[in-house]
Order: sequence, then structure tokens, then C-alpha cells
Amino acid sequence: MTTTNIGTVEQARASLARLTMLRLITRLAPEADARLPGYLGSMLRGALAMGLKRMVCVVKSPCRSCLLRRDCIYTRLIETPFAADEQELRAQKDIPHPLVVRPPDRGVRSLAAGEELRCELLFFGQAARFWPFVCTALDRAARRGLGADRIPFRMLDATAPDGTVVYRDRVALGDCAPAVAPLPLDSLPAGPMLLRLRTPLRLYRQGEPLTRFELSAFLRTAARRAGAILHYHAGVPWEELDLRPLFAGVAGCAAQEEDVRWYAWERWSNRQRQSIGMGGLVGDVRLDGVDAGMAALLRAAEELHVGKGAIMGLGRVNLVRHPQGGDCGIPAESAMFNVSPPIAGCHRE
Repeated sequence: MTTTNIGTVEQARASLARLTMLRLITRLAPEADARLPGYLGSMLRGALAMGLKRMVCVVKSPCRSCLLRRDCIYTRLIETPFAADEQELRAQKDIPHPLVVRPPDRGVRSLAAGEELRCELLFFGQAARFWPFVCTALDRAARRGLGADRIPFRMLDATAPDGTVVYRDRVALGDCAPAVAPLPLDSLPAGPMLLRLRTPLRLYRQGEPLTRFELSAFLRTAARRAGAILHYHAGVPWEELDLRPLFAGVAGCAAQEEDVRWYAWERWSNRQRQSIGMGGLVGDVRLDGVDAGMAALLRAAEELHVGKGAIMGLGRVNLVRHPQGGDCGIPAESAMFNVSPPIAGCHRE
């Protein structure tokens, strides 16, 4: 954000409300018994990326040197290129992706033949118009095989939140185009809140991962991600994007860790041919004194995800009432990152 004068919370909230999203729920089923990695987001994102590149790439050259990279669906969604004003993202190495592949809450290590696997696809801003390509690419990749054993999966369908089927039998149903909606920025009830880190939250400072939760770092990262997506994927000019008022009151909000821990795990990158550390924070954080600006930013973070690895579902959070203030609204057994058995070391997709 390049402005020097800080605007009002109302102005910042109005800017944030300009971001729209599309949510689709996909159902996959293996054609034989399948063994799966502990965290499915990495596998699903990898399969989708490979399937989409196979489907749309006509040059077959490295993306960063491709002359078509700024108009390519694959690079827009998976390897987003910098634009001419890339210096605006001083604190970020890459432009955030406008797509999140959100796996099931619970770890699924195996599926019987025909058993359903559900995942969500979240599209932000202008990326929503690419949903038929993404569904088709995921379908094709699933049929080629998922998991270490490359078991073929069938994509049963993709539906909008209202139950409308938009993709079935390898066909995007054009007459059932799903509707986009603004980010939900609902106000919060009075009293203490609980911020639940449902998948590993990976925040960095000067190249080093944060191993303790810091509310100010979380909110700044969320604001940078939201602002960059609004600019690069929704066309909002930088001069209209000052989200600083949303976290200006962070000093007045007390954050207390409740069972927050570092979850260490690795994934194997087929593209880089090496294992990559993907550890992050999981658990609950009690928040006292959340003001209107922080509430809007936290609500947006619930959909956008926060930190590195967001495209594969990392950095997922939920904001609910603290138990002492009433029902949290999320069953305890599914409230945070959980795999069974726990991941140890590296898994291959």
C-alpha cells in the first residue's frame, strides 16, 4: 500500500468488501482402495497444477521465461507473474495466488474403492471465471491417479454452496454457472473470541519462521495478502487500497495462546525434486478486545487463508466465540489440523 495518510476503518473495510469469491465443493472417489498422504492439500494442489499445465500450456518452456505468461491461465492461478509495479510487494517474494485448494479437516490416510473425498476450491476476484478449467484439470489429473500408488479417482461432481451442480461427467454445465459473492465480513459478538489455527500457519520475519503466534504479524500478513489479491486479481488500484486502519488497534487487543504448538512436516516437490519443510503453528489463540477493523480483517482471513502455502490450504483459520462466552460452533475434534497417524518426516504425493 503506497499511501502515506492512513484512512478510516470504514474506508478500509469498504476496500476489502470489493473482493469477491467463488466457492465450489468437489467430490472425488477412488476406483480402488487408495493410500493417501497425511495432508491432502499438498497432493491435490500438485495434481491440479500438473493437470492444468498439461491442459493449457502450448509453449512447453519454463513459465518465468515464457512470452505468454501474463495471459496464461496456469500462471495466473499457479505461478502468478509480477506486473510492472511489482515493487509494491516489498515484503513478499511472490504475488499471492487467487486460488485455494481446501482439503477436508480430518486427515484421511486411506479410502476404500468408491468412498468419497471432498475438497473445496476457492477462487478470488477475476480468477472465478476460470472455474471450468480448474474443474476439468482436476478431473483429468484425478483420472491419471493420485497418491503414491497413483490410484485413479473419478470426479463425481462439483457443486456451488446452494447445491447447484456445475460440473459432472467431465462436463462443465454452462447453464448452471455459479454466482460469485463478496467476502463475508460479518461483525463479531461481544466478548472474548477464539482464533483457531486449523492448518499449519507459516509466518516469516526476515526469512525466519515465527514459532510463536504474534497477532500483529498475523494481521499484517493477512492485510498484505488481501491487498495484493485485490490489486492483481481484482483490478483495484493501489491508491485505493490502504488496509492499515484494519489493524491499527492491534495494541489494544490481547492475544493469549491456548494449546498453540509447532507442527513439523515436509512434503516432496516433484518439480524441485526435493523435500520442502512445511511446518507451521496449529492450535487456539484467545483474543480479547477485537475492534471493528480487526474483525473485518479476521473474517476475510477465514476465506483467504494466511501465510505461505495458502494455495494448498495451509493457514486456514476460524474465528469463533471463546468457550467461556458460549458455544464455539465447531466440534472440538475437527477444530484444528489433525492427521492420523501424525506425519513423521517427508511424504511423497
